[in-house]
Amino acid sequence: MFGLYRNPRLIFAFMFVVTVSIFGLWFYLDQKHIEAKIAESPLYDTNDFRSIGNLGITLDEPDDAPKISREKAIEAAKAYSGNAFASAKSIHIQYTLVTDTGVFPNNISKIAAAKNPKLTETDYLYKTPVWLVTLQGLNEANEINEPTTPEGPAFAGRRKINRRFLYIDAMTGECISTLGVGS
Repeated sequence: MFGLYRNPRLIFAFMFVVTVSIFGLWFYLDQKHIEAKIAESPLYDTNDFRSIGNLGITLDEPDDAPKISREKAIEAAKAYSGNAFASAKSIHIQYTLVTDTGVFPNNISKIAAAKNPKLTETDYLYKTPVWLVTLQGLNEANEINEPTTPEGPAFAGRRKINRRFLYIDAMTGECISTLGVGS
């Protein structure tokens, strides 16, 4: 094969090029697979609306355009959620104003709060412009140890998370907070 077997440097270079090409193709196909899971449609079905409403979360239509793009919000969600993003059966993203009475100032990412001080002006998120990213079809175990009753933890132990909501700040692109929902 053109004297390739006689020169170890050429063999190494050839194998290097082939290996890099294979990894490049794998990365490209993996990105296409993830992008195919991201829905352009509104985020929720009826069960989702019911479940987030029960959690004290409301969504409103924003009047202003977001400062960061949808693509940057997706990249932030990928970076913050790690393997959950790739393992989700479906991914939905929606620009919205979120009011979440369960997100207190101490639950907000310190990085997000430093970049957007408005996040800590109220006792919870109130009509905050976010890219709401929903990862559905997860199979995560989540440790629960929140002392919510005088007797001790109300939900101590483990539970399965099958949906994760990520609030990506539409002004800065930082992840404000996440919420796992499951059984």
